Amino acid sequence: MSKQKPDLRNVSLVCVKTRYPELARFAIERCRAAASFKECLLLSPHTHALPDYIRQVRIAPIDSVAAYSAFMVRELGHHFSGEHVLVIQWDSFILRGDL
Repeated sequence: MSKQKPDLRNVSLVCVKTRYPELARFAIERCRAAASFKECLLLSPHTHALPDYIRQVRIAPIDSVAAYSAFMVRELGHHFSGEHVLVIQWDSFILRGDL
């Protein structure tokens, strides 16, 4: 018996990535395979060749850990429309959506 994917249609899936968009795409696709989201966003200073289901949002370059932290606290909320947000990185994504 297969389980249905969790319904997270009120959650925005967001990756803030300034380098290596192919790794961001990998993480987004792993999460999409595990759950259904309202939207999938890649926030980056550059536009990348990505599927249409990943909405790309251009942001200013983030050049330090402090700048990343400031962006996450002060700016992230302006970029997604879900009631909640799941922030992922290339190396942090849903492993077991069935739990």
